[in-house]
Amino acid sequence: MLIHAGLGIEPLGGDALRLVERFPRATLILAHAAITDLAWIADELDDHPSILFDTAWWLPADLLALFALVPPERILFGSDTPDGYPGLNAIIALRCARAVGLADEQIRSVMGGQLERLLAGQALTDVGPPPGSRHLERDVLLARVGGYLDIAWGMGIAGRLHDPSRAPLVMAPNVAPRHPRRETSADIAAALELPPFGPWGWAPSRSRPRSRPRPA
Repeated sequence: MLIHAGLGIEPLGGDALRLVERFPRATLILAHAAITDLAWIADELDDHPSILFDTAWWLPADLLALFALVPPERILFGSDTPDGYPGLNAIIALRCARAVGLADEQIRSVMGGQLERLLAGQALTDVGPPPGSRHLERDVLLARVGGYLDIAWGMGIAGRLHDPSRAPLVMAPNVAPRHPRRETSADIAAALELPPFGPWGWAPSRSRPRSRPRPA
């Protein structure tokens, strides 16, 4: 089952985890790198083996975070057809995968190998842990914040930063909460004069299960 998890919606990660807990045999693919919940949901994957992600997205900062934080066997290439450009999406995904240090076997898994096993009803193959950001000269979560602020700045110059097009501004503080300096998220929200967020971004009761609070 493939679910939209990109811009234009509130975070749905908590609902996704509850869904696979109720239906453990169902495989749930969160599209568009699950950008609404990517800042925290990677920490929950050990307890939720049927949650996967696709790469149908265009912002390198998000894809770098996806490949750095999520085990590669949980990631499937997504073309984003008909809204995206499959060739360009493949190039962006491959370059981001290489940048974080994925090996050839892991990239083959992402680009079709794991999907073939999934469609054949076979068990997913473990191709290793997520590499983290050791190959990058940046913090992958704060780089996402910068990416969305850049988009918002460009939209503002073009006179397009109005509701409902404020999505980049709303996303900016929402992508930082997993960072050790969690006050970063609140600081960004205050600077942008956005509504105050909980520690997990907007709508915290929906975006994260209440039964598994993160330690301070």
